Amino acid sequence: MGCHMSTVSRELGIPFKTAEDIVARLSTQENRSILHNNCKEAVDFK
Repeated sequence: MGCHMSTVSRELGIPFKTAEDIVARLSTQENRSILHNNCKEAVDFK
C-alpha cells in the first residue's frame, strides 16, 4: 500500500515529505482497519 501511495502522491506533485507523512498516517494499523471497513461498506452498499 505505502509504495503505491507514495508513487501516486509524487506523480500528483505532492512534495516527498508530505507524501511520506500521508503514507505514514494511513499505514497505521488503526487507520488501515478503518479504511478497510469503509471500503468494505462501500462495496457492500453497491
